Amino acid sequence: MSYIAEGGEKITSSEGVTLANLNTLANSATTEFLAKVGGVVVNKAQSAGSGTVTSVSVTTANGVSGSVATSTTTPAITLTLGAITPTSVNSVVVSGSATPTLAVTGTSSISGSNTGDQTGGTPSITLGTANTAGSSPNFLRRDDTILAFDATAPSTQAFGDAAAVGVATVAARRDHKHAMMSAPTSVTGNAGTVTGATFTKTLTVDTGNVRLSGDAGNTSYLSIGAGATSVSGSNTGDNTVATALTGTPSITVNTVTTTGNIELGNASDTTITRVSSGVLAIEGNNILTANVGDTSKLPLAGGTMTGKIVKAGTTEVGKTYTPATGSQTVTIDCSVNNVHVVTGHASGTAITFAISNATSSQPFIVSILQGSSTVSTIAAWFATVRWAGGSAPTLTATLNKRDTFGFIRTGTDTYDGFIIGQNA
Repeated sequence: MSYIAEGGEKITSSEGVTLANLNTLANSATTEFLAKVGGVVVNKAQSAGSGTVTSVSVTTANGVSGSVATSTTTPAITLTLGAITPTSVNSVVVSGSATPTLAVTGTSSISGSNTGDQTGGTPSITLGTANTAGSSPNFLRRDDTILAFDATAPSTQAFGDAAAVGVATVAARRDHKHAMMSAPTSVTGNAGTVTGATFTKTLTVDTGNVRLSGDAGNTSYLSIGAGATSVSGSNTGDNTVATALTGTPSITVNTVTTTGNIELGNASDTTITRVSSGVLAIEGNNILTANVGDTSKLPLAGGTMTGKIVKAGTTEVGKTYTPATGSQTVTIDCSVNNVHVVTGHASGTAITFAISNATSSQPFIVSILQGSSTVSTIAAWFATVRWAGGSAPTLTATLNKRDTFGFIRTGTDTYDGFIIGQNA
């Protein structure tokens, strides 16, 4: 019986071989020879265990090849494993030819020791601002060292630096710090508020203003410390000069120091000038100054004097002389006073008078007081005294009595002498 129909569409050579085999099998079969078992069409005759194998061979596929000895009688099959290239193993799919990739899906896993040709490399990790996939085929070892910290000293910032993102690809250490700029010697910029600042250098304001704004309690002030501190320069601001003060004004200052003059009112008619220590002058005329706190001087407001009045340049009113007993010389110094008081020694003194520093027409007085035990005598007066009446007076010879004489210098070493009073 033939199962190959004549005519119709042309079949391939392999299909022709298959149909020929089926036709041969059908001609030799005595019963049904095909059956469907478990969804698969099988040779029913073979399933019954009958049939004859005439030759055995091995077809090379998927990297497996082999050979058969005594293939027609008692076959001996030898297999050789080469490069096995399956497309999938237990749902692990291998795809690609030149550069195959292994895809593990589902619950599949890969385990065991890696003895392949994977290669480690020097880490080259970049710290960035976004996640980005890399392209290196190398792996990281567990003892690799990764560059993570900056080994470069940071730059020094300055006032007015703009904000910047930066370009460093590593992180800063915890003790990383920026250098500090030097202490500023000048401050520039727009007007602002400075609170609690202490200046140890000179504060220079070239074109702007230093303004003190009063607070709610009106306690704002500009404090100038002790020492050689001063405020100088030309005032061209909006200060107002008070032309009249009413009520009870209070102006308090510590010290006003000036090397020039003080002008009151019109500068051409009232000028106060320092002449010397403790001496002032108004328009060139010296004036008295108050000696506040100096109890040794009489205040301008007046007071009680208990001492002697001493002419400027002299020692006291009544220059005193106390010669010793015996013959003594007493020199009258007319440069220190015009009144000279001589007290004789208690045991008596023989006095010789001399004179010094008398000026032309200078008047002066000599008063002689006797001692308490023995009277003193005048041995001689100074040279060339012309006495009124023509002769020198005799000194009173009474204890504790006083004689007073007046003189006028009339020329070089010449004097007029007068008796002012005796036995007083």
